[in-house]
Amino acid sequence: MITRDPRLAWQLAFDDGQRSQLEVIIGRLETGCDVQTGCKRNEPASRTADYRHVVNCIDSLAPPVQWVGHYMNRQGAMSERTASKVETMAALSVAQLAQRSLPGFSQWSEERQQLLYYVAMAALRRTWILNFDQPEVTDSKGRSMGARLDKQAFVSRYVEWRAGRKLNKKNWAREWSGVWELLLRIVDMLDEEGFNAVSESLGLTPKPVIS
Repeated sequence: MITRDPRLAWQLAFDDGQRSQLEVIIGRLETGCDVQTGCKRNEPASRTADYRHVVNCIDSLAPPVQWVGHYMNRQGAMSERTASKVETMAALSVAQLAQRSLPGFSQWSEERQQLLYYVAMAALRRTWILNFDQPEVTDSKGRSMGARLDKQAFVSRYVEWRAGRKLNKKNWAREWSGVWELLLRIVDMLDEEGFNAVSESLGLTPKPVIS
């Protein structure tokens, strides 16, 4: 018996042996059976077990869909090194797709072009938060820490933290507002494509695509 949750199935299919005891317990509760998490010859146990068809399904997807799917569905189930690579490749994939839909991108300044990657990183984080309904983090006085990235100021702060450079807040509406919405749509599209593919591999009906 394997899980019927497409996101958990994705995680288990590519488990790299770094899952915590808490995640193992949750996986056991979700699946109703013990979950193999060790590696043999550097291969996740699931690749030769019940989740092989899920692995094959994911391996058949376009690289951008795979990277975004790994980012969305494998949080907490990757080593730090693997997680860093997944985040980098997912953000690059989203940023590169966005470039094709941004008129005049080639005329952007070099710094603004580079910042697109970090804004894409923030969009990935925002979508993951929405997918898993993550609560807001507050300080000792109950003030929002901006962890949900639901306001322009928080997105700007996140990008500054990751890139070491600031977005032009005064020009947010003109320079970044539309770009931010585009990046979120691209992340949603890639995440949905991967989610639906894994759903079908589990014999489930894919969720309807919202245009």
